[in-house]
Amino acid sequence: MGASLDKDSMTQRIRPQIHKFIATAKALRDGTTKYFSITRLTSLKNLCKDPDVAAQFVAFLAENTFQKMQASPCPEYTQPADWSRYQEIAGKAVQVIKQYLEEPNTVHLSALREVYREAEAVQVYTGKEIWGHPIRTIHSRDVLVIEDALRCITEPMNA
Repeated sequence: MGASLDKDSMTQRIRPQIHKFIATAKALRDGTTKYFSITRLTSLKNLCKDPDVAAQFVAFLAENTFQKMQASPCPEYTQPADWSRYQEIAGKAVQVIKQYLEEPNTVHLSALREVYREAEAVQVYTGKEIWGHPIRTIHSRDVLVIEDALRCITEPMNA
């Protein structure tokens, strides 16, 4: 019962923020507004301070990314075999994320880390650095979104 109350109070607390984000997304999609207050981005960042909320948010992003990948043809700059592999990684990630969120345990966490390594391997480290950070060649922006979602869940304090 206590967990239910905590979840209800969390829902009540974040509901107004979610409505603002929906309005922002609609304005962005419709082109009715070109400039958005930086506080909207800060609100998103604050919303994601709670690891449980952040995990739900990135699970949503991962699932939408996977659905977009399934509905899209292979990009012309990607080999069909690579595109199939990227879709497979994304699908596996979404499935493992759902399993982990439904039942967080070490087995599912291990599966998350495994698919994270698969997603990370899609992008290539060049061996060069800028300001002490390694440079990566991004082969799939969609897989990068999936990778970031997995990292957010497996390393919530670094997300």
